[in-house]
Amino acid sequence: MHRVGTTALLAALLAVAVLPACSPAPSLPEAAATPTPLPAGQSRPPGTTTLPPTSGTTGAAPGGELSREAAALASALRDKQVRLESEEKRLLASYQALETRRKALAGKTGAEVEAFNVEAAAYLRDRTQLKKEQTELHDLTAREAAARKAFADFEKPAVEALARVRSAINARDSQALLAALIEARKWQDRAAFAAIDGLANTQFARIRQIDFEAPLPTPAAVNHGREIETVTKEIQNIVNQLPMRIEASGVSKGAFLWVAPEMPGKPDLGRITLEDFRRNQELKYSRRLVRREVDPVEYYQGDDTEINLNTIFFYTDRSRPKKKLSDSEYLQLVTLYHRLAELEDGARTAARGAPPLAATERAFNAFNRWLELKRDWPR
Repeated sequence: MHRVGTTALLAALLAVAVLPACSPAPSLPEAAATPTPLPAGQSRPPGTTTLPPTSGTTGAAPGGELSREAAALASALRDKQVRLESEEKRLLASYQALETRRKALAGKTGAEVEAFNVEAAAYLRDRTQLKKEQTELHDLTAREAAARKAFADFEKPAVEALARVRSAINARDSQALLAALIEARKWQDRAAFAAIDGLANTQFARIRQIDFEAPLPTPAAVNHGREIETVTKEIQNIVNQLPMRIEASGVSKGAFLWVAPEMPGKPDLGRITLEDFRRNQELKYSRRLVRREVDPVEYYQGDDTEINLNTIFFYTDRSRPKKKLSDSEYLQLVTLYHRLAELEDGARTAARGAPPLAATERAFNAFNRWLELKRDWPR
């Protein structure tokens, strides 16, 4: 084959690879893939694609269809990630080899350039396919993240229940453990229940009636007043939290006016339960801003506001809105209310010089509930 000029040869034969003919050493099309941006402080070798990390919580453990779906998507995502990273590295190496050969094409025969052009066209086809699969990978990443979040949301109440059980065990608080296990029993279909079950069975074998009994009064009963003051302060610190405050102006017409609740009678501290708190929780300020009459520029988030008949007794300033409490905070109040009841009973008993019969009866009743829970615990 006859030799032709470099410019004419490139213009005629390299058009398939979309290679410009006007420069002595034209560049190939862009690299095989655009790498995903990395978080600050990380790096990677050229030509690799970084994917969001998958969670280690998506195994095929108990937890229902959500767990299996999240596990399957995580596995598919890992497989596709490995395969595309390998393909991207291969195409990057191919690109670099083609670029080196291309620079030496000036003055070569048409056959040599045509052979190069065939390989460049194959590279373009592979690169187009890679881009298509990277789009599919993006969609798969989003699906896996959504499935992982759905599974985490599904598990969240059981994980929180497990934390309350562990906290009660660490505090050696049998009353709080009883309340936590009664609450945790409803999450039998969650993966975290396996850990709850293991802890529960260990405690069923260990705890006796004496673990529920309050200590008898001692000559140090004069300290009851200080203990009552300490526990009361802990209760007040929980129930007098303010809702989320919002800096706003000119929105008073759309805000609810906080109405100071009337002071009810003192709640039955020794018998209060989590369900009592839940049942008396009023959320009438939801979806609105809340303002105080005495301060027209002070606003609070209504969705974070509550009134509860079982906590009003411990409000220190009824003119201020009160924060919506979580189940975890209510369980703390259950423990503190019971403790306060025992202290007040002990103080009265110390004054009379008689055994704390009410505290002993509460301990007996609590232990009976413990035995019922042990008998009815899921097997």
